[in-house]
Amino acid sequence: MLFAHLTVFLSSIAFLLFAVRYKQQIMAEKMLTLFSLIYLLNTTMFLSYQYYGFDAKLLLDLSGVITELLTLTMPVAYLLLLGWQNKKWTNSVTLFTFLVFVAGGTLLHFYIADDSGYLFYHENTKAKYNVEFQIIIDLIIFILFLLLFTRVLKQKNQELFDGDFKTSIGIVFIGYYLQDLIVLGVMAYFTSDEMLNEMIFYFGNILNFLIVLMLVYLSIQTNWLKEWHIIKKSIGKSKIGIPQFEIITPSKPLVKSQLEKLQLIDYQNLKTEFIVHYQNIFERIDQFENLSKTEKMYLFFLHFEIPHKDLADVLHVSNRTIETNFYRVRKKIQKQP
Repeated sequence: MLFAHLTVFLSSIAFLLFAVRYKQQIMAEKMLTLFSLIYLLNTTMFLSYQYYGFDAKLLLDLSGVITELLTLTMPVAYLLLLGWQNKKWTNSVTLFTFLVFVAGGTLLHFYIADDSGYLFYHENTKAKYNVEFQIIIDLIIFILFLLLFTRVLKQKNQELFDGDFKTSIGIVFIGYYLQDLIVLGVMAYFTSDEMLNEMIFYFGNILNFLIVLMLVYLSIQTNWLKEWHIIKKSIGKSKIGIPQFEIITPSKPLVKSQLEKLQLIDYQNLKTEFIVHYQNIFERIDQFENLSKTEKMYLFFLHFEIPHKDLADVLHVSNRTIETNFYRVRKKIQKQP
């Protein structure tokens, strides 16, 4: 009971941490907010049925299938939006395909089931076939997620996928897919309704709690990293705080219009284009061998008073992303010898 209530409480915290900065997010980041909302609704319904007499089994069964298909495909849609965020048409096409897949998967579940109206509950005599079908869907989407995750990591100009954020995304969603496969495996193995409910509640409560802990961590990595370290410093538990870095202000400014002329804005293109005017800055940045190309790009931008909104426009990210990545590169520089 404790795990179930804590899961709902932490789910609401994760959703609020995402939602407060919703307007500052790019479309890919908004998918994370939507994922946290659906996860909150799902865990709340699970708790209501388990402990508070919410006995609408037919509704729970249908919503469970739909929300599961939504949350399974959302990480894939997120990676698609992140990987091709410079193409304006990608948002609508990705979202349309996403919704068609969820609707199609739900209809196929009803096609497999008997006429009872249930899908996963044992009132459906073919429930085991529905569960096995869902396991196949899970495995296909999981493999697709891993392929896209690997592909996006290799792409240039993906500042959101540097450092801890990359690790957070991998842990949260790989953990979620594995959790879902474990629960479905239990459902497929146990045939007794009483034993099934007991095992599902046991595994579901523990695994949901672990996933939502990671979801809160991801919300901090996405939107609140700077504030998190400020809080840690204020209570005396952080020796890092907000790292300081000595900035050399160049005599020749850099403006948005100059960046807009570049076909692709990454560190190598910046260096090729502006090495004549800012050679001393590039020489200084290249001394930090442990920095990624994206981190070097942000370190270069740190030397100029370019408004964050202008940088967000040319990099096709949110203002919040710019702030967070500036903080991350300062933090990493502070740790360099």
